[in-house]
Amino acid sequence: MIREERNQHGMYLNLNNSDMMNSITPDLLRRKASEKIREIATELYTVHTDDYSIMYGKTGIALFLFYYWRWKKQNSFYKKAAMLISEVFVELSKQIHLYKNEPADVDLSFSNGLCGIGWCINHLIENNFIECDIQDTMCMIDAAIYRKMTNDLHAENRADFMDAMAISVYAAGRTDRLSKEYLRRFVKEWIELENCPEKAFFHRFIVNNKERITCIWDKIIEKHPDIISVSNISCVAEKPSLYTGFDIHKMKDSISILAIDSGLAKGLTSTGYKANKAYRITGNQVFMGIAETCFGKLLENTTDSGFWYTASRGLWRSHNGLANGLAGIGLALLVFVTGEDTIWDECLLTL
Repeated sequence: MIREERNQHGMYLNLNNSDMMNSITPDLLRRKASEKIREIATELYTVHTDDYSIMYGKTGIALFLFYYWRWKKQNSFYKKAAMLISEVFVELSKQIHLYKNEPADVDLSFSNGLCGIGWCINHLIENNFIECDIQDTMCMIDAAIYRKMTNDLHAENRADFMDAMAISVYAAGRTDRLSKEYLRRFVKEWIELENCPEKAFFHRFIVNNKERITCIWDKIIEKHPDIISVSNISCVAEKPSLYTGFDIHKMKDSISILAIDSGLAKGLTSTGYKANKAYRITGNQVFMGIAETCFGKLLENTTDSGFWYTASRGLWRSHNGLANGLAGIGLALLVFVTGEDTIWDECLLTL
C-alpha cells in the first residue's frame, strides 16, 4: 500500500515496498547530499532571526556554519558564523545584566535560553573554532543556571526535568570548581530520588528515557569519576545504548510512515541521523541502509524552495534552527557525507 503523497509541503513520504536505493547509488546519494548542504549553507548565510537560542536561533545556525567552514574551508562562512556568535555574545551580556534586576524575564534553559548558548560557546572553544575565556563569559550567570538544574530535577513535568539533564551536560563540559560542586549536589539529589519510591514521576521518567539518561551520565562519569560511579546510579549500571539499542526491524518498518516532521528533533532526519550514528559505532550495514533510505527520501521530498517545511513550536513552515530546521538537517547530512564522528550531538540528548 502506498501512502498519500503530500510532497508540496513535505508532510508525508510516498513510500511503497520497493527499495529507494535500487534507483540511486550510495555515491550519487552523497553527491546530492553534498549539494544540498551547500544550498543550506548559502541559505543560512543570508538568514536573519531575532532568536538567539541554540535549538531555534542564531547560536544553532552558527554551529552549523562553523562545521560547514571546517569541511569546505570557505572563509566567508567562518566570518558569517563568527559574526553571528559575536551578536550572541552581545545579547548574552544584555541578558546577564537584565537577570540582576528582572530574573523572571530571563530564560536560563538549555533549548531556548542562556545555558544552551553557554554550552555552544564552550563547545566552539574546545573544538578550536573560537578563542575566549568561558569562565569570564558565563561566571556571572552560572550559579543561577545550576540552581535551576537542581530545582528542575524535582519537577513533575518532562520539559523541566529534561532541562535539568541538559544543564548537567553543560556543567559536565566545564572545568571550574563551581560547576563541579553543583554537579556533586545534582548527583546526591538524584541518588536520593532513586531511593524514594513515592517519587512516581521521577521513576516513570527514568524507565521511559533510560538510554538517553545513560549517555548523559556517561559524560558526567568520564569528567568527574571522583563524584560518581556506575554503581551509584541504577539506570547506568544496566548500560543501555542510545544509538546501538534500536530494534532494526522496527526501525526499517517505521520508515514507510515517517514524516519530515521536526528536523533533528523528530521524524525522517532524526531517524536517518541515529541510524548513521549506529552504523559508525557498530559497523552494521543494515543501519547504513536505513540511513541512506531516510536521507534519500528527505532529499526527494522538498518544497518548491528546495528545502522543507517542518513542525516547530506549533508552526508548520520553513524553519532554520538546529532542533527544528535547516541548521540541524544540514549538520545531519554533513555527518552522513563526511562519515566523521560527532561531538556536537550531545546537545541533542535532551530533545
